[in-house]
Amino acid sequence: MPIRMLDYYARLRRQYSVYPIEQVVIYLKETTANAVFIEQFTDTNTVHRFRSIRIWEQDPAPLLASVGLLPLAVLARTDSPESLLSQVAAQVDMIEEPSQQRNISACTQLLGGLKYDNNLIRSLLREELMQESVVYQRIIRQGITRRGVVSSHAPTSSTNWYSCSRIA
Repeated sequence: MPIRMLDYYARLRRQYSVYPIEQVVIYLKETTANAVFIEQFTDTNTVHRFRSIRIWEQDPAPLLASVGLLPLAVLARTDSPESLLSQVAAQVDMIEEPSQQRNISACTQLLGGLKYDNNLIRSLLREELMQESVVYQRIIRQGITRRGVVSSHAPTSSTNWYSCSRIA
């Protein structure tokens, strides 16, 4: 990840040279691997720093306070995972705009699949909302394009991180 972040930084610097760049890696799935604790790339004449956020260590309260961050909230620190998922599901149900509700529900279910049992997710979040989501439909289209056949199982990924660079 460190050299990848340096590469992203170099690309952004070339394209947006007048803006400051802040880089963050958000690790989604709990692990004790040393890689999630690395926050810089160091070579002979180069030191490049970035932030690493391990979402499972984060307080869920700030994530619960913003509709757009609800999908990440299900992966945050908690002593009662089922209660946290239930709280997020209740907030998703209160979203008034149908398109936003579908997309937030789909993202919540997808990320929730990294931590929770599928039956628990299905019992708390409405599957039909996810199926109507543009996010879900895009995943299905990509599955059709890449494999020619859509599996009856939910998409899974071994990716444990999300990287972002913010240009101020």
